[in-house]
Amino acid sequence: MCDKPQNGPRWINPCNLSGTAQEIRDQPVENLNVTLLTPIVVSARQTLDLANNLKENYAKVIFKQGAAQVENLLRDQKYNWLPQLPDTRDERAFRDHAKALPWQRALLESYKYLQTIAVGLEQVTSDFENDPIDSMKENFTEINNHVHNVLCELQMSIIDHNLKIERDVGRDAMPQMYREICESRSRRSERDWIILRECINVLEYTIGVFTHLSN
Repeated sequence: MCDKPQNGPRWINPCNLSGTAQEIRDQPVENLNVTLLTPIVVSARQTLDLANNLKENYAKVIFKQGAAQVENLLRDQKYNWLPQLPDTRDERAFRDHAKALPWQRALLESYKYLQTIAVGLEQVTSDFENDPIDSMKENFTEINNHVHNVLCELQMSIIDHNLKIERDVGRDAMPQMYREICESRSRRSERDWIILRECINVLEYTIGVFTHLSN
């Protein structure tokens, strides 16, 4: 039987603010305060470095292959409940996307994308609780914590710009069929890899969008 997360979702109110601190005090501000984007980018870069290192280690420990080989193997495997984002490696297309994206949407949508990733990471971390591969549990716990740090930075910027989060992402964003696979090492390994890969994609997207907005 797979473990089910017991505590409240950490990605909802990741800064653990009081109710009054989360209230919209005024109309949304008209102009972006770019100084509020720097902590988001810095935190996302730190998390991205950790995630890339984990990707290499995960491929080596779990798949007994290099990360590039695993990536080629699972390249076409996608989950429609995870964010589908523009490829940051296509610089021209991504630049056009970032130019056309209002900064308000950039903040709110990046928050939603990363919340969705946090839903998946919570289940991955939970499944490693009873797993003998302790290093993976520690690594995914660390990534999970850092993702919530990025979410907190996003939340603070959203609040400081008087924007409203209409609806937080819930645990139901991740279909049950992707949770009840803890007894199948092969299915879990594939799932965990895809969630980690998309975590990296969302972090790269976040860095790219807010770097563009800062310039």
